[in-house]
Amino acid sequence: MNSTGGKSIVYGLSVTLSEQPMLNTEHLRVCYFGTYRAQYPRNRIMIEGLRRNGVEVVECHTTLWRGIEDRVQVVVRGWFTPGFWWRVIYAYGRLLQRYRQVGSYDVLVVGYPGLLDVILARGLSWWRGKPLVWDVFMSLYLIACERNLDQRNPLAVSLLRWLERLACTLPDLLILDTQEYMHWLCETHRISARRF
Repeated sequence: MNSTGGKSIVYGLSVTLSEQPMLNTEHLRVCYFGTYRAQYPRNRIMIEGLRRNGVEVVECHTTLWRGIEDRVQVVVRGWFTPGFWWRVIYAYGRLLQRYRQVGSYDVLVVGYPGLLDVILARGLSWWRGKPLVWDVFMSLYLIACERNLDQRNPLAVSLLRWLERLACTLPDLLILDTQEYMHWLCETHRISARRF
């Protein structure tokens, strides 16, 4: 990322960032949490945007996914394999170790994709009495359907839909980019628009 004038170039995207914080964020501390894609532009922009607005961001991250193809293979045939669940247990064990070192925070934010992360994050944020925010960004269920994975493994995609619906009910606030996507998610998962 580099900065020129009031613009930042983040992974080829030009983003106008104000020199002055847009919100009163003095002393706000955010724990950016999960197995999110650490180098994905969406997560980098969210973290940088928070920091540019005076928010202290502490990243609590570990890797679960090896890439897009890895996630596709899990949906197609891996949900029910012991190897995948051992990976999940190992990754979340490391994530919990890192979380214990974070210290106090004001808001817990789950980065994209975060579908499984938000379930664990809900328990952690309740335990500390802090609000939970999930940057949904894109529906993994919709992506699976667009890739016709529902034709290859309908049971796994049904499980994905159920997990996504559950995940959407857990946070105090959901983040999406467009009204159209918000309406689609509300209709598909029967959630209230007030959650956005």
